[in-house]
Amino acid sequence: MVEPLIADAGPFAGKALKYLHTDSWEVEVANWTATLREQFEKRRGYDLLPWLPVIAGKIVNSARRATGP
Repeated sequence: MVEPLIADAGPFAGKALKYLHTDSWEVEVANWTATLREQFEKRRGYDLLPWLPVIAGKIVNSARRATGP
């Protein structure tokens, strides 16, 4: 994950990007909790279920609305 960033930085590597913090790194299957759907709607104001195909790269409704309602 970091190697492409360093390669893109070219001569700025080590100057433009000095630190990287990975808050979450899921390398297996999604590990969502049983209440994820409810918590998402509570915090974001809409149901995530119709938008789950976006995770697989599918367009839902239109490309323009790809970031949610």
